[in-house]
Amino acid sequence: MKRLRTILNSKYLYVALVFFLLVYLFINFYFIKKESKLDVSVKKNYCVLAKYYIEGNLAKFDLDCGEKLIGYYYFDEEKEINLFKEKFAMGDIVRIEGQLEEITENHNFNIFNYRKYCYNKNIFYKINIDEIMLVRKTDNFIYKIGNFVEERIKNLKSYAYIKALVLGNKDYIDDDMLSTFKNIGIMHLFSVSGMHVGLLLSFLSFFTKKNETLKNILSVLILTIYYFLVESISLLRAFLFFLINLFNRVFSLNISIYKMIFLTVFIILLKNPYYLFDIGFLYSFVISSLLLISREKILKVKNYFLRIIYISFLSFLFSMPLTIYNFFKINILSFAYNFFIVPLVSVVIFPLSIIVIFLPMLDKFLFFFIEVFQKIALLFSNIPSNLILKKPLIIVVLLYYIVIIISLKKKKMYLFLILFLIIHYNYNNIFPSTYLIVIDVGQGDSILIHDKNYNVLIDTGGIVRYNDESWKKKDEYSLAENITIPLLKSLGISKLNFLITSHGDFDHMGEAINLISNFKVNKVLFNSDSYNSLELEVIELLEKKKIKYYKKIDKLILKDSKFYFLNTRLYDNENDNSNVIYYNYRGIKILFMGDASINREKDILKKYNIENIDFLKVGHHGSDSSSSREFIEKINPKYSFISVGKDNRYNHPKESVLKILSGSRIYRTDINGSVRIDFYGAKYKIKTYN
Repeated sequence: MKRLRTILNSKYLYVALVFFLLVYLFINFYFIKKESKLDVSVKKNYCVLAKYYIEGNLAKFDLDCGEKLIGYYYFDEEKEINLFKEKFAMGDIVRIEGQLEEITENHNFNIFNYRKYCYNKNIFYKINIDEIMLVRKTDNFIYKIGNFVEERIKNLKSYAYIKALVLGNKDYIDDDMLSTFKNIGIMHLFSVSGMHVGLLLSFLSFFTKKNETLKNILSVLILTIYYFLVESISLLRAFLFFLINLFNRVFSLNISIYKMIFLTVFIILLKNPYYLFDIGFLYSFVISSLLLISREKILKVKNYFLRIIYISFLSFLFSMPLTIYNFFKINILSFAYNFFIVPLVSVVIFPLSIIVIFLPMLDKFLFFFIEVFQKIALLFSNIPSNLILKKPLIIVVLLYYIVIIISLKKKKMYLFLILFLIIHYNYNNIFPSTYLIVIDVGQGDSILIHDKNYNVLIDTGGIVRYNDESWKKKDEYSLAENITIPLLKSLGISKLNFLITSHGDFDHMGEAINLISNFKVNKVLFNSDSYNSLELEVIELLEKKKIKYYKKIDKLILKDSKFYFLNTRLYDNENDNSNVIYYNYRGIKILFMGDASINREKDILKKYNIENIDFLKVGHHGSDSSSSREFIEKINPKYSFISVGKDNRYNHPKESVLKILSGSRIYRTDINGSVRIDFYGAKYKIKTYN
């Protein structure tokens, strides 16, 4: 044991391990390409039904078919759902039939990329299931425990929160409440991690009293089962650190806390190097590690409540750079909110959630505290305390952490940290720039123009939905909430000076209500046509929020940006009444055509003398009803942008249009993804996502 103690405390061992880990990561990231072992041509697969979640008529499955697979199945009738729940359980062996498909990839700058997220977790495909059949019931001990818990809680009022707090499954919590929790910075409470491990160990300490050996055996056994039940990366980090620390104490190895933290990370990254890009791992590792390193300072605070405030403040501080990098905002009062909420969750709601599994009659008691928790969260969410911050470079994130760590020793450095934040918050004012981004919103249009901190969005995009029966899942995916708003925040943009809608079609302004409801918009400009039902719905919201709106304007001047609206006459269709906008920035000429057809193009040629355009936003997504040869030859664009959805049902863009545009360099959002043009005086640089 003495020899082992010497080895585990040798600095040469850790130098060697660091070197090995760096080489291991480098080889995995640059030389080893992860690939699926599944055969795409095979439509029948035998899988373990690891987890499932049902909303409306949609069931989402986590499957293990030799590798992880995401499955989707739509029920035809409502009664099928109850039959499914009676027949299937987690861990069952099933046969599924369906076509494997690549996971959808985001094609916009700075935004969460679901395909990469899945790739990092060794998930390569999704499958739309045509048929699912039970082969045999599970005999796996861990799954049986999970099914036992599910059976005990499925009819409880507190079901969603027990699933979230005990099992780390947030799917059943209302989306609006989840948004509230995110907004005030308390989502970490729903990640099964160190807090849960600490509370479970406290339970065991209470019941085992002074029997240290029994406590250690039960701790290892229960935490092992708990990890395989939940399979959370943050729980894995806490569990591994517990095991290393236990090993260290039992055998008196005297390994320092820094070395134990490193060994924990080493084992996790050895298991899957791509955990390095997992936000759950990064949050868990960074916050817990820095709190452990700061434990002496924390223990010096004797007052219990002051200690909670201090821990909340440190947790906020340690998570702040990661939060800015991934979510482009911070809630400056989140540490104060955590002071009130963490004790309620950790001391009352989480322990009760475990107890209620065995004593369901206490469900009403637990639900009372959940309602109190929700009301407190909603109250805090009404306090304006979020700062939007431009996505920083990795080097800036590292600088944040250097300043934070130094601040722990030298309090005067907090002033430098505050100054750093102020500069970051005002980045767009201090370092003005001008750029244009064609946002990839699928089969629709949305274009952002940023000029010296003036921000204009032309169109919002929109997904046409076809939902009928009330029991079926509604397609609630919002382009505004998942793409446009995160993109704006990542650029340090906190408001839109103008939202311009080219016309009232859903694929151009279908997300206007979501955008206006969730982001600050100063003014809205409509086209010259009479308002349709969608536009009237938007106007109702604008009047409620007291936002000014206008129609049929001729021009708009902002800094160096000049917008000219090419008004010709009123037409008998929505497309031809599109706002066609001629944009001039320091002599660089851009033409946005909306969905204007060939008839409108002819009228524009008659009324306006427009030649040698630098950039053309092609009309109507490349439809052959627009972009006539006469019009394109006259305006003679250098570059053409086509905003179009991949594999769209209209077969846009048409080959005939591509031939007409062949004299220009063509960029397509379905191929190139989002396109960005940075303007430098009278020069520019084009960058595409792909």
